[in-house]
Amino acid sequence: MASSKQNLSDLLRQEAKQDKTKASAPETADNSPEKPSTTALSRMTKAQLLAHIETLYAQQETVTAAPVDHVDQTLLTEKETLASEVKALEEKIAVQQQAIANAEKTIKTLKADSSEKAKLEQALDEQRGLVEKLYGQIQSLEAQQTEKEAAIERTVEEDRALVLARIASYQANLQFPAQPPSSIPDEEIGWFD
Repeated sequence: MASSKQNLSDLLRQEAKQDKTKASAPETADNSPEKPSTTALSRMTKAQLLAHIETLYAQQETVTAAPVDHVDQTLLTEKETLASEVKALEEKIAVQQQAIANAEKTIKTLKADSSEKAKLEQALDEQRGLVEKLYGQIQSLEAQQTEKEAAIERTVEEDRALVLARIASYQANLQFPAQPPSSIPDEEIGWFD
């Protein structure tokens, strides 16, 4: 990038020097400027190329003002080649501008996608926080439920033990009156039918 800027500045300096020498030098029969190389032409900006073409047109007008026999055929061919190069460069510029526009659209969509992703990540973090909070509440409710179930189981077991203890104490306290000894055998006593 720096070399292209340097080359452009060198070209501008050369053109400025040429303009000064043309203005100070008396006009000769051959007014043709020095022909820039093709690499110098390809490095020129659109404005520089248009300025160069205008100088060629101006020179052509001065040449056409002179007799037709003095028309320099090389200037005409140079003009045509420069015009075709300008058209080619304009096409390249249009293609590059289209590519830049496409790249800018892609950048905008990527920025929009990244902002959307950031929003979704934030919403996901909020949802995770809610899920963790709900999970903590579920765990505390499960702990309370297990405590209640354990308390209910203990009371059932305690109730059963209490009932069994009462039955045992009732049986222990229960005393049947002793039967007087009898000398009558059971067979003789007889049973009521």
